[in-house]
Amino acid sequence: MTFDGKIALIVGGSSGIGAATARQLAAAGATIVVAAPLPASEMQDLIEKIEKGGGRAEAITCDITDRASVASLFDGIIAQYGRLDVVVNSAGTYAPTPVFAPDAAVIDRLVAVNLVGAFTVSFAAAAAMRPTGGVLVNVTSTQAVLAEPDSPVYAATKAGLAHFTASLAPELRRSGIRVVAFAPGATRTPMTAALAFPENAETAAALAHLEETSSGPYGDFFLDAEDMARVIVFLSSDDARAIHATSVVADQGHTSALFGR
Repeated sequence: MTFDGKIALIVGGSSGIGAATARQLAAAGATIVVAAPLPASEMQDLIEKIEKGGGRAEAITCDITDRASVASLFDGIIAQYGRLDVVVNSAGTYAPTPVFAPDAAVIDRLVAVNLVGAFTVSFAAAAAMRPTGGVLVNVTSTQAVLAEPDSPVYAATKAGLAHFTASLAPELRRSGIRVVAFAPGATRTPMTAALAFPENAETAAALAHLEETSSGPYGDFFLDAEDMARVIVFLSSDDARAIHATSVVADQGHTSALFGR
């Protein structure tokens, strides 16, 4: 797969799956724009790693809950590069919302980032790619299809984003724009560090139980961000041109084989 001459925007690309995707797309030849709600200076380590590997990248501050910020991001990319070929929306936030103790501020934040913010990015991506075509990958979660404790609002935002992505298809007919929802399973990222890298006996026991009862073929529960990024890079490539308006799950079969868990 080659992305020579392609311009790729990674929203939420400062860490985790987004950062791994930025590195891999750059290694495949794409020019990378990393966007996150951080000062650009705080994303320079990632940019320097990409450039030291021979890639091209820049970082731009963007808050996807601010429509003006998103518009400025996309307008700036088109003004500078003249086109946009790949948009990976990996921005997202997680917080528990237990049914008997809901927090209104937490609910509003989850909806603002994971759902409304993702809508804003998607509409902007479609407009930017309309002249040339391109690929939009919205990162969801296995919780979009699997109920887990304490997470009904997070799960609903991810399920909503998956259906939203699929529902873009009728208007994208013959547009050259392809859309995919990508649902990663358990992944070692800063958001999952407390469980993936346990610091106490209770958490270590929980991780051991997850690995013991894992339905995956290799016996581990977590995969690395690089594993997920490889799937996103494939979905963003011409090799995946048959995959459109659907969800692709990468979770080692956990949502398909729950026996024993």
